[in-house]
Amino acid sequence: MSVLMYSALIGQLTREQFDISSKILKLHQKRRKLQKYSTQIADGSISLNDMMNAPAGMMGRQTMYMQYAHSFAMANAQAQMQQAMPMMQMQLAQVPPQQQQLIMNQMFQNFYKQQREVAKEQEAALMNEQEQEIQQELEQLNAQKAMIDHELAEAKQERDKGIQQFYGKG
Repeated sequence: MSVLMYSALIGQLTREQFDISSKILKLHQKRRKLQKYSTQIADGSISLNDMMNAPAGMMGRQTMYMQYAHSFAMANAQAQMQQAMPMMQMQLAQVPPQQQQLIMNQMFQNFYKQQREVAKEQEAALMNEQEQEIQQELEQLNAQKAMIDHELAEAKQERDKGIQQFYGKG
């Protein structure tokens, strides 16, 4: 009778072991996708080549990031321009009119680049946080898998003992 109980337990533990192994594999794949995405946005922008080589499921995120980063940078750069304008008007009055627009465009581009950098840092922090969550989940699953592996080894050993007792040692 104990042989049947241990055989059933072995089947259950094997299924649990498989389920956990599948979850671990999926988390490793998800982490690899996040890492690839993180390297693609490391310079703050995503090229068409990056989009074409995006891991499955990350293209939507890349598109959203590009839209967010541009909108965020534009809005904040415009706000910075409005704040800087009162001070700049006095300085621009001393510059020939044809250079005033050039200076303002250059100033806006600098503000825009700064804000794109802020958006990139926000996205990188979010990716880092998600990678840490995945790592914690992997650690928990690996601990569960180790416990199941140990239980499985014990159950197999007890089943084998039962078989030996039933059939005798010879």
